[in-house]
Amino acid sequence: MANFFNRFMRGFKDEMGIDRTDQNQTHYAARGKQGLDEDSDRLTHMAANHRISSLVRDSIGISNPKYREEREKRGMGIKSDPVERLGQYTAAPVRDIATDESRGWWWLGNAPQALVNVGAEYAFGKAAPELYRKQKLDVNISSEDGRRKAEEMGKGRTVDGEFKLNPGVKADNKGNLEEKMIRGGHAAALLFPSGFAANSALGLMTPFGGYTGYEAVVPSQEDPSKTENAVAEVAAKYILGRTGNLLPYSEFSEVRPDVSRGEYNAYKAFKYDKQGDFDLSDGDFTLPTGVLKGTTDGIHGPEIQFLGRSMPLTTFGVPVASSIVGGYLGGRLTRNRTGGNLMRNMLAGTTGGTAAGMVVGNLLEAERQRRNELANNPNNVAVGF
Repeated sequence: MANFFNRFMRGFKDEMGIDRTDQNQTHYAARGKQGLDEDSDRLTHMAANHRISSLVRDSIGISNPKYREEREKRGMGIKSDPVERLGQYTAAPVRDIATDESRGWWWLGNAPQALVNVGAEYAFGKAAPELYRKQKLDVNISSEDGRRKAEEMGKGRTVDGEFKLNPGVKADNKGNLEEKMIRGGHAAALLFPSGFAANSALGLMTPFGGYTGYEAVVPSQEDPSKTENAVAEVAAKYILGRTGNLLPYSEFSEVRPDVSRGEYNAYKAFKYDKQGDFDLSDGDFTLPTGVLKGTTDGIHGPEIQFLGRSMPLTTFGVPVASSIVGGYLGGRLTRNRTGGNLMRNMLAGTTGGTAAGMVVGNLLEAERQRRNELANNPNNVAVGF
């Protein structure tokens, strides 16, 4: 019995002792063996460093062989002794709770903008693997001539008699240089258009007041739809992701005459209801606590709400999707057909996709509002859309 306990505890302690540095180094080494840079999109990085899923994939033999080999080399592989393995499997969920590894997935995507960025990063990485790859340079800096050549190529410089490599350039243990094909900051610039589309649709790009029909986050006493403190308004929206509440119906209807009082009240009830509702026959659903809900007929048309943030199909979904698709196609076409500057073409694709998506989405929403106003007020002519 003592032998069983000792073997069990050996597996338990080994598993509990694994830290983030161990996992990161394993991740970087495995990527290096595949000719990839240490940098990766956040979804790939999180998946590679999620210990429980790694154990499951290693156990059933579906994990990446390069990763599995690195884990075994570093003492993080599946234990051969069944009792030690039992201790390892027992410790894994305990360690997960202690390190917040699974909760990290929630923190990664706990806002609509974060979900958009993570999705765009992953899609762009699939379209153009060069975003996260490195290339070997025909330079070795272990000699004076090699360092001079590196300087001539713009890969390094001598500062106070010491040779330093430029950002994005590294030397292996033999002095051979390798360089990121595309710098991380440049790749991150591809996320600007889809981020702009998401923030605009969420009502976060209005520095002087609230989105149409909504109060400002820092409202003026005279007019709640406006703000007297643009700095605080921008900070609350950009940093905290805050949006103002719906205006009272008497004020809301002045800017949104397409919405009847009944529709307004029904939408408010839907928006603030946190009771679980899984009956889809009435056109809406709500997960318990209201973390995620959806409706086919809100004041913005079909929409999903995530943590209270409204994501309408037309003004959010269309431009975000077209932005990501535009960037993806820019990458794929550059690599497979046209050639040319990868970053420029991907940026043009995602920017063009965003612009086209915002135009189409806004036109669809304007037409929906026009038809709704005519339906609610058949004797009036809807104008201004």
